[in-house]
Amino acid sequence: MRISSTVLGTGVAAFIVVAVALLMIFGLWNDEQSKVPAKFTTGQFAGLNNPSDIRGSYTFEDIEHYFSVPAETIAQAFALDTSQKGANEYKAKDLEELYKDIDNGEVGTDSIKWFVSLYDQVPYEPEATTLLPESAIRILADLGSIDETTATVLTARSIAINQTYATSATQEHDVASEEMIIKGNTTYSDLLIWGLDAETIESIVGYPITDRTIKLRDDFSQKGLEFSVYKNVLQEALNML
Repeated sequence: MRISSTVLGTGVAAFIVVAVALLMIFGLWNDEQSKVPAKFTTGQFAGLNNPSDIRGSYTFEDIEHYFSVPAETIAQAFALDTSQKGANEYKAKDLEELYKDIDNGEVGTDSIKWFVSLYDQVPYEPEATTLLPESAIRILADLGSIDETTATVLTARSIAINQTYATSATQEHDVASEEMIIKGNTTYSDLLIWGLDAETIESIVGYPITDRTIKLRDDFSQKGLEFSVYKNVLQEALNML
């Protein structure tokens, strides 16, 4: 029996449509143009977005939307300058250019995947050459997102940030970090990166920190607290480090 080309073509098209529909239902379909990440399909993390599907084209804003990691926190973790370019505008693949001079490993999109997985405490196996900046590791440690075993791995696969990496953006960040002067635009994340632990900060301000990217001045204002008073106490704590 012969099957006409029209019937055959229609059948193939119908098969493709049905196959794609089934893959989408089970979370296995993810075309290149879509920015909706694939999800874990089994185990305790089933239904959660999988950081392994973060692509270089993802902006930090996309990552914040799908993984609840603030864009500003990612920028701080990788020592990026946000004075000229907002944290939301950076893309994961930008790190590959900014950290292109590293000799003993790589900081790029896979580093973002690893950082996000540790931040969200979901599984991910980074590539053997993937590294994380020490600033990213400090943020994770302050969040309590890494155990002793992971800390050992991170120590061996960390890099110190200096002006060689991330060009002038990192250099500006380092100067600010060395000064450790609390200003109107200082955030809780800045304090953590400078070495002031979350427990100390919370004991000074008197409440748990839920948003580490908010500016101290704005947070104190919202809570009816005098900025200058708490700023001075926090600055004294920093000066003792």
